Amino acid sequence: MSDVSRRGAAPFRIPRFRVLKGYANLQATGRRSAMVIALLLAGVVSSSAQPVSEDADMHRAYSQAVREAIRKHWTPPDAGVAGACPVLVRQLPGGDVLHVEAHPGCAFDEAARRSVEDAVWAASPLPYHGYERVFAREMRVTVHADGE
Repeated sequence: MSDVSRRGAAPFRIPRFRVLKGYANLQATGRRSAMVIALLLAGVVSSSAQPVSEDADMHRAYSQAVREAIRKHWTPPDAGVAGACPVLVRQLPGGDVLHVEAHPGCAFDEAARRSVEDAVWAASPLPYHGYERVFAREMRVTVHADGE
């Protein structure tokens, strides 16, 4: 005899009970997991996170250092270059450049675009040491013709 026959319950109640019991366990487990994750995050955030302003200041300094390194190697092809040119740069930790590509929104002509891309390659390795916390493997750097 099965448990169903002994208890006199309909056969559909056992699977339904198991589903509901499983659902209750999932809910309890989910709550426990959420609580554990929250506690872990609270511990990690309180011990290792830097105030947003420090990271923002570090990020600005890193961006400025990268732009300055590129600017040192950039010689515009002629005095007629105006506007700005965003450039996509992929790099390895350490600052070694892997890929450079002018963004389609670049306002420079073809010769000026190539000169900016060449300047990024010449600036490799880009600044890295001291900026490890805010290092970006892929970044967009905007080069302004007026030297901004």
